[in-house]
Amino acid sequence: SLWRQSLLNNHIGLFQVSERIWQVRGFDLANMTLIEGDTGLIVVDALTARETAAAALAFARQHLGDRPVSALIYTHSHADHFGGALGLLSAEEASARQVPVVAPAGFLEEATSENVLM
Repeated sequence: SLWRQSLLNNHIGLFQVSERIWQVRGFDLANMTLIEGDTGLIVVDALTARETAAAALAFARQHLGDRPVSALIYTHSHADHFGGALGLLSAEEASARQVPVVAPAGFLEEATSENVLM
């Protein structure tokens, strides 16, 4: 399974999933999904680290244009799906522009308890 995952992660790039939906793959363990919204990019899963998330978003913007992040969605509490959030936008920018950050109920408790175990 790990070998297969490694091979799949070597398909690096920006992939169109459907109209207005893209995925950035191969920058990190997880994939970042970008939805082209009316006011910017809705980012689903922010990858593991600030650096990889920033690099993935910069790469996508080369092809999709320099659109702002208009929302951030965490699908679940594994660190590879939210750890890179600060590479996409700062807390100050999110607050100033009132960027919605959406997570499942109980997200903070689950993320904290999982990472304390690690």
